[in-house]
This record gives sequence, C-alpha cells and structure tokens, in this order.
Amino acid sequence: MRLGYSINSAVPANRSVDSHASDLLERARTASAVGFDYVQAGDHHAVADHAYLQNVPALARLTEAVDRVAPLFLLPLHHPIHLAERCGTLAAFADRFDLWCALGYNDAAFEAFDVPMAERVPRFVESLRIVEALLSEDSVSVDGDYYSLDDVSINPDATPERVCIGGSAEPAVRRAGRLGNAWVTVPTETIDAIETKHEWFESEGGDEIIVRRDALVLKDGDYARDVATDLLRSGYRGWDVESEYPLVGDAETVASELADLAEAGASEVVVRPMSGDHALETLRECAAARKLL
Repeated sequence: MRLGYSINSAVPANRSVDSHASDLLERARTASAVGFDYVQAGDHHAVADHAYLQNVPALARLTEAVDRVAPLFLLPLHHPIHLAERCGTLAAFADRFDLWCALGYNDAAFEAFDVPMAERVPRFVESLRIVEALLSEDSVSVDGDYYSLDDVSINPDATPERVCIGGSAEPAVRRAGRLGNAWVTVPTETIDAIETKHEWFESEGGDEIIVRRDALVLKDGDYARDVATDLLRSGYRGWDVESEYPLVGDAETVASELADLAEAGASEVVVRPMSGDHALETLRECAAARKLL
C-alpha cells in the first residue's frame, strides 16, 4: 500500500506563517525519510478566518525534501491555461507529479471567482480536457462552452503520472472512473461506502482508489486516543466525538485499519496529521503501520 502525506496548508491563528511553513518542510523531510511516497496539498480560496498557503508554491518548496508531489485543483475555479502552466512549473521542480482535481463546494470561493455553482460539472469536464491537452500537445485549439483557445502552447509542459479525481456522490465517483486514473475519497468515507462506490468506479473503467484519512498515531495508542478525543470535543472538522473517520491509536491498531481499507479496494492512503504537536510522530508511526501489513 502506498502512503501519501497531506499537508495542512491552513495556518492556525496562533502561529506565524513563517513558523508554519518551516514546520511543513520538517514534516515533509520526515515523511520522505520514513518512506512516504509523495506529498499532497489542497486548494482553498477566499478563506476569511485564517491564512492559507497556496498549493503550487508550497509544494515547489517542499520538493527540497520529496521527489513526488500531488497538487489538488478545484478545476471550475481556474483558467485551464494558467493551471497547466503552474503544473508545468511545478513539474520542473519535482521528479514526478500527480494531478488531483475536484469540483469544489465552497459558496464563498465560487462567488469570489464569479463562477456559478450550477456550472461546476460542465466546467470541470471541459477544463480537464483542455489542461490534459495543454500538458501533452504542442498546440491546442478549442472552441468550448467556457473557453476558446486558438493554437495555444505552454512551456514547460509536463505529463502527470496520474489524474486523480475526488468526489463522493455517485455521479462524481463514476466521473472519476471515466475521466481519471484514480478516485480520491473524502476523509469521511466509511469502509462500507468505499466498497459500494468501488463498484461504481470500476464499472466506469476506474482502477486505483486513494483514501484520505486524518490521523493521530503514536507509540502510546491510549494517549493518541485521548488526544484525538480532546480534538474532536473541541470541534475538530465539526466531526462527532465518536467519529470513526480518523486513523487513531498505535501502529499495530492502525495497521489493522489499513488492511481493512485495502480489503475494501484502497491502493493507497493519504494521511493528514490531526495535531501539529504530534505530526512528526504520526508520520513515523503511520509508516511503521504500513510495514506491519
């Protein structure tokens, strides 16, 4: 099973941006040292209550420590030329990159970009087709519903290792099977749901399933569970204190959960540490859990 490390790009209110960026670099170095396969970063915009580090420049910096990165883009919010050019630039720093993409759901971001939420799906499909063409062809001409390109080239270009499409609803999962190489789950996807949606994904030609999980994994499993419970009680992600979504405990316990995810069809798991204070140990113990499989 492959492992990815998903950085928390949101800067906590009690932290400086500089210190948070330094922490992310240290965590990326740790993830690389213990055998994580890549580092992933999300895509958020018009966030009012905290600072946010944008994915491409952050991942480009982290290529000092890792050789494979995976930026997520909410495709309806980005012009395909600009997005493809950023991918090409990032690929110049990284040995390999995966292109993650999703529809997006934040009303505030869509309002800020002046993109109607009702156009998300057709914009997504058209944009993905254009981006893939720009990254792989010498010249691209398109007369689409939203974008028109006449003999456009970008440089540097780059071919992603995979196109990984996120989503949870049945149409999104089936779309991932038709248009992508991998389906990326939401962090709250249960084992039963993954098994059901695996069938949708495979029926459309899909192959790889990437499961996202928040994690708090420590040598002292009881302490990890106590810390996770406190975080959930304080409102972590708005999840219930009894939530079973995160990977919590020691390496042996989490290895069993990873095995269950593999049985459900997951080919890899991307973890995001729940606690900054325990992020490094969580990364090390997740790697130890994989070794127990």
